[in-house]
Amino acid sequence: MIPDNTIVCDSCQDIAPQIQDIDVVLTSPFYNTSVKTLVYDKEHRGRANQRGRYDTLVDVLTNDEYNRFMVDLFNKIHPGLKDTGVILFNISYSAGNPDGYMFALSEIIRNTQFTLVDQIAWKKPMCIPDISSTNRLTRIVEPIYVFCKKGCEKTFHMNKEEVSRGEASHRCYKHINNFIEADISRGKCPYNKATYSVDLCEKLLRIYAPENALVYDPFMGSGTTAVACKKMGLRYIGSEISQNQVNWANERLLQDPLA
Repeated sequence: MIPDNTIVCDSCQDIAPQIQDIDVVLTSPFYNTSVKTLVYDKEHRGRANQRGRYDTLVDVLTNDEYNRFMVDLFNKIHPGLKDTGVILFNISYSAGNPDGYMFALSEIIRNTQFTLVDQIAWKKPMCIPDISSTNRLTRIVEPIYVFCKKGCEKTFHMNKEEVSRGEASHRCYKHINNFIEADISRGKCPYNKATYSVDLCEKLLRIYAPENALVYDPFMGSGTTAVACKKMGLRYIGSEISQNQVNWANERLLQDPLA
């Protein structure tokens, strides 16, 4: 059994089946959209070496490979996620592969026991514009897709406050909009150029995480989800294939829980 508040250096495909009683899966996976560059690498005696956003190269799958990877992951998460649980999936696109993630979402819905129940727009305070393009927009908004188990569409957990009760016990609840303004990551990790936001994680967990929730991040990276959980007094487990990033995340948690 993997203890709470642990980041394991291993593949999510191997770790996910070992975790039980998960309340929330919160993650921003590799998008499979990196623009790769070939650089001269003296360590490889001058041979071209492919570099991407991460120190461990993962962002180079075909669309079919990526689809199979994500479907397999969701299927492995399913037994350990509570029936009241949700998966919060922050994924987007790039000019290099603008529609690849849409295929993955479709395959997840078709070939797993999960269904899409909400979509949230995360608005960043700033974004680096694509100044080299004459016809592409600057992506200042990213989506978060909310999945629950099929059959649990009306019973998955959400921290919605009841504001009134009318005739025949008709209940009304406070609005929670599907638009979140949240800061971007302020810390730089040398092993991960695609970190996301502690502020975003906190706001999402306030909506979906019950008290003392267990949160699993299959792609823990530099520890963003863990930092948010620590700040909020929630339990977390993370998996990450890069030992450098695991070390970075653990040091980040030790040095500054508000990082």
